[in-house]
Amino acid sequence: MDSQQVAVKSRKRRGDQFSDDLSQDEDEAGDNNIREGVLRNNSQKRKTDINSHGSSSILEMLRDFLQPQQRVEWQWMESMERNQRERELFEFEWRQSMEKLERERGW
Repeated sequence: MDSQQVAVKSRKRRGDQFSDDLSQDEDEAGDNNIREGVLRNNSQKRKTDINSHGSSSILEMLRDFLQPQQRVEWQWMESMERNQRERELFEFEWRQSMEKLERERGW
C-alpha cells in the first residue's frame, strides 16, 4: 500500500468512527428524549393528582388545624362562662351577707 491509500483508509475509519459516534449520540439523545418525555408525563400526572386531590388535601389540612383550635376556643369559652357564674354567685352571696349585716346593725 502506498501512503495515499493508507491516508484514505485512515480517513474512512475516522469517518466510520465519526458516523458511529454520531449514531451513538443520536441514540443517547433519543433515550434522553424518551426519559424526558416519561418524566414530563409523570410530572403532569402528579400535577393532575395534586389538582384533583389538592383541594381535598388542603381542606383536610385546614380541618386538622382548625379542629384543635376550635376545641381550645370552646374550652376557653366554657372556662370563661364558669368563671362568670362563680363571680356572679360570689357577688350574690356577698350582697346577701351585706344586707344581713345592715339589718343586724339597723342601718
